[in-house]
Amino acid sequence: MADLVIEFVSEEIPARMQAGAGRDLARLIESALTTLGVWHYDSVATGLCAPRHLLAYATNIAASQPDRIIEKRGPRVDAPEAAIAGFLNSAGVSREELVEEDTPKGRFLFARSEITGGDTAKLLVPIIVDILNHFPWLKSQRWGRGKFRWVRPLYRINILFDGRPLAGALDLGGGDATQFWGD
Repeated sequence: MADLVIEFVSEEIPARMQAGAGRDLARLIESALTTLGVWHYDSVATGLCAPRHLLAYATNIAASQPDRIIEKRGPRVDAPEAAIAGFLNSAGVSREELVEEDTPKGRFLFARSEITGGDTAKLLVPIIVDILNHFPWLKSQRWGRGKFRWVRPLYRINILFDGRPLAGALDLGGGDATQFWGD
């Protein structure tokens, strides 16, 4: 299990937005990590906000996603070949990879795919960029010629996962420089 620390450093965040921003960041982090499949029953996310810092601290996060088996039920075994061919195409498997199983409704074809879980550290950067781009500020602003919106100009992003900094980039758009963090 690992810990995650995310810190956004910006110009002064209005006092009336600080408490809500901390709660929103914790909620968004928990939701994103749950979607990734790395959030556990004993994981905890805490959001904090100070005038120039918005921070989230999440504990007991899995270091990698669990391996999964995806099962897709197809047509009956005695279905027309066109239906079976359509299922093969939609599932992306060959006829030899299908499994026949008895169910209460008859004998059906099933496609099973094993998906190896990804490294959480590699999956975090796109999630954090998405949170930045869709953060629910009451009021936000653009600066420069970019389309990126934040409550005040954003200066730095610090991310630590399992004690190691993560590197990433946020494209501010409009020809403005890209915001880098880590390394």
